[in-house]
Amino acid sequence: MRARSVLYLPASNARAVEKARGLTCDVAVLDLEDAVAPEMKADARAAAVAAAR
Repeated sequence: MRARSVLYLPASNARAVEKARGLTCDVAVLDLEDAVAPEMKADARAAAVAAAR
């Protein structure tokens, strides 16, 4: 599969993750690095796992 559109969003932003579910992008990348504040990294990891389930 060749992705035509890729959406990058911070995994720590629950609103953005939920909104991405309804968008027509081919791939959604949950960012755990640059877009996430250091003190939010653990929560972002847990949110990414929950979103993938």
